[in-house]
Amino acid sequence: MNSEPRLKFELRALIRLAFPVALSQVALFAMQIVDTMFVGRLGAIPLGGVSVANAYFGTVMVTGVGLLLGLDFWIAKSFGAGQTEEAHSYTAQGLWLATFIAIPSTLLLYFARSTFTFFGIDENINQQASVYLSLLCWSLYPTLIYIVLKQYLQALNNPVPTLVILIVANLVNILANWVFVFGHLGFTARGIEGAALATLVSRVFMIVALLIYLLIHEWNRKPSLLRASFKYSREKISQLTRLGIPASGQLLLEVSAFSLSTLMAGKLGAIPLSAHQIVLQIASITFMIPLGISSATSVRIAQALGGGQPKRAARIGWLALALGGGFMACTGIGLYVFQLPILGLFTDDRAIIQTAGTLLLIAALFQVFDGIQVVGSGALRGVGNTRTSMLSNLFGHWIIGLPTSYFLCLVLHYGIRSLWIGLSLGLISVALLLSSFWWLRTRKMIAISA
Repeated sequence: MNSEPRLKFELRALIRLAFPVALSQVALFAMQIVDTMFVGRLGAIPLGGVSVANAYFGTVMVTGVGLLLGLDFWIAKSFGAGQTEEAHSYTAQGLWLATFIAIPSTLLLYFARSTFTFFGIDENINQQASVYLSLLCWSLYPTLIYIVLKQYLQALNNPVPTLVILIVANLVNILANWVFVFGHLGFTARGIEGAALATLVSRVFMIVALLIYLLIHEWNRKPSLLRASFKYSREKISQLTRLGIPASGQLLLEVSAFSLSTLMAGKLGAIPLSAHQIVLQIASITFMIPLGISSATSVRIAQALGGGQPKRAARIGWLALALGGGFMACTGIGLYVFQLPILGLFTDDRAIIQTAGTLLLIAALFQVFDGIQVVGSGALRGVGNTRTSMLSNLFGHWIIGLPTSYFLCLVLHYGIRSLWIGLSLGLISVALLLSSFWWLRTRKMIAISA
């Protein structure tokens, strides 16, 4: 097979896996978007409360998800090498790890409201954030269990069931928000508390539905995940955490940078904070597509390495970077052209829309770099390297991005736009670093296989 058919084959295989995985990422995040859209109709104060609460919840959740990302490498590599029972064993240990993560993390979120005043945010916003987070925190454990089982199905190249379940869960969330937030079908209107309850109900639904699917899917398989040993394995937990800790550190550094930017925006008042939250939600949902490509890339590369094909692994990585960057270029154009209709989905407050419009243009400009950095991270994770992504995010966001945002926004008082300029510089730095490291890694892989 010459190079052009090989490239077409790999691109088709990557898209077949990446497309439903990416849509699953969008659907998982869409629950938060739906909450924002419903609460946005209640005014700037409740919307600011959701913003602060999601900054906390998002930081803790992605830290936990990052600790589980070692599953991408070990499960996919085991399947690539034909070791199905080993893949089942890693999945079982992933469930143990999710439980160990969820217990302290849920408690941390539940009592986090006592720290809100530390950041100098308006007391009314703090009160709304406390109400929302005290319910939302209980959805963390079902979400982490769902992530483990989703990664198992991804490694089997079978991501469609998780996508279907997430789509239905989002419909449940929309209906529950309509019922609980505004008080329909005989229920009392609960405002922001109703939005948190709706998300909790929908996340419990999605894990119950996935467990039922897996019970049916695995019943007659040989070997089957249902008959795998679920006994705790210190060795495998250690293998997962050796990859998971740097991956978690990478996600924590990136997400906490944006969460800290939210707390900085909170010092500017309800209007800038609400505009920041809306644009951050929009940028986050576009980010879910390359994040899905990143997950698929990690799986495909690990499978290729498990089958002893390093040149193929390198080729998959470059195709994925082009796919992620290309998609985000189109997204950036779309955000620029359709900014007013997009913002109108979240609020009808003209002051918020005007401020958010400026921020959305900045977000449109960094889309390509956001896509490259997250796909580059997935490519490196596919070869078992999560440390490089962590260090790149440390440099880009915490040495370049956040200090620039703080200095321009809170020292020179250039406003909310300057905060986003700093965030953009951080993303650009990370993208350049990770693409450079992938180039060096592929040269080494090709040299070894020559």
